Amino acid sequence: MAEGRVLIDTNVFISSFRGNKTAKLHIDALRGRIAISTITVLELYRGARTVQRKEELTSQLKAYHVLPLDTAISLKAEELMRQHVSGQQDVFVADCLIAATSIVYAMELLTYNHSDFNFMKELRLYTPSSSD
Repeated sequence: MAEGRVLIDTNVFISSFRGNKTAKLHIDALRGRIAISTITVLELYRGARTVQRKEELTSQLKAYHVLPLDTAISLKAEELMRQHVSGQQDVFVADCLIAATSIVYAMELLTYNHSDFNFMKELRLYTPSSSD
């Protein structure tokens, strides 16, 4: 199911929605291969402040393969939280769930917040090519 897909982090969509041309290019280059976590869907709806924006978002999200949370993702997120919470590392629940989704589905993750994830050794971050 996940073959060839790339999981896109919330911050990439937010950058695109705010007019960032690079983010729009990255999303366009991956069209048809994009997967998103349910967590990303929730975060995007949280930022949609008007009824009109929520309706637009609902329409936009139909273009992407949304991966629901399940037991495997929950257990992997718990493992990541146990491994990485420390006095030196700040780890967020949403980031653990997104990373766990990427790991469980064996997909690379496209994010602009590398510092939120680069310490998770199992996670593969997607690096857009110069043509993306």
